[in-house]
Amino acid sequence: MWIHFVFVLLLLILQSARAEPTPVTLLGDYNYYPYSYVEGNKLKGLYPLIIRRVLSRMPNYHATLEGVPWKRGLKLLQTGKAFALFPPYKHEATRPYIAPYSKPLLAETVAVFCRAEILTTSRPRWPDDYYGLTMGINLGYELGGDAFWAAVKDQKIELREYGSNRLNLIKLLVAGQTDCYVNSRQAILLSWRQLKQENHRQMMPLVEGAIVSVEYGHLGYTNQASERYPYKDDFVQAFDRSVEALQQSGELKRLIEAYWQHLLPTEVNQGNAQP
Repeated sequence: MWIHFVFVLLLLILQSARAEPTPVTLLGDYNYYPYSYVEGNKLKGLYPLIIRRVLSRMPNYHATLEGVPWKRGLKLLQTGKAFALFPPYKHEATRPYIAPYSKPLLAETVAVFCRAEILTTSRPRWPDDYYGLTMGINLGYELGGDAFWAAVKDQKIELREYGSNRLNLIKLLVAGQTDCYVNSRQAILLSWRQLKQENHRQMMPLVEGAIVSVEYGHLGYTNQASERYPYKDDFVQAFDRSVEALQQSGELKRLIEAYWQHLLPTEVNQGNAQP
C-alpha cells in the first residue's frame, strides 16, 4: 500500500514537471515611443523590456506580447476579449473594467509642451494657465487630471486627439493646428528628436511648459468574461511576486537606467527642447 502511494506521488510529480506552460497573450500600445511600440513586426520599448524580464521568472506561463492601437486595446479589455494590456495609468473610476492593476512598473513624468509663441509668458499653473488654448493628446489617453477634463468639458480648453506622439507633434509644430501637447515628458522629447532628424526644417520651436503629474504604468487586467481566464488569479500573483523580486534586487532599476542611458542624448536629459 505504501509503495503504491509513493509510486502515485512520484507519477504526479513527474506529470507536473512535464506540464506545458500556460499560453497567455499580453497586449501593449503599438505606437507609444519610446515606451511601447512596434518596429519590424516586434513589440519594443521600455515596457516590453520590463515585462519580458518579469516573465522570465514565471516558468509556468508562455506569454506572447502583441501590439495594438491603444483605444482598441482598451475596448478589448472592456469586452473581455483580451486578458491584459500595458501600460495603463490607474484610472479606476473611468475604466471600471480594468481590475486589478499590477504593481507599478515605471514612473512617468507627464508634462505639457507648446509652440514657443504660446509660452512667451510663463504658464506654470496647470491647467488654469492653458485656458483658451487647443490641446493635443494621444487618442484614448486619460491624463491631465480631473481639473483638466473639467476644463475640456466646460469648453475652456479645446481638445484634439491624434493617434501617436509623432502625429501630435506634426499637428503642433508643422501644421500649427494645436497650441500645446500633453503626454509623458520623455515620450514627447524623444519623438520630437526623431522628427527633427527627419529634416523637418519647417518645424516651429518646441518649449516645455508645466509639469502636469507623475503617473505609474501598470499591466492592467480585464475583469470581464472571467471564465475565459481560469489562470488569472495565479498569473496576477506570480507577476506581482516577480516584479517585487526584481525591485528588491535592484535589477529593475538597473534595467531602466541602462535603457535610458542608451537612448537619451544630452539635450533630452537636460530637457532642452528648443532647437
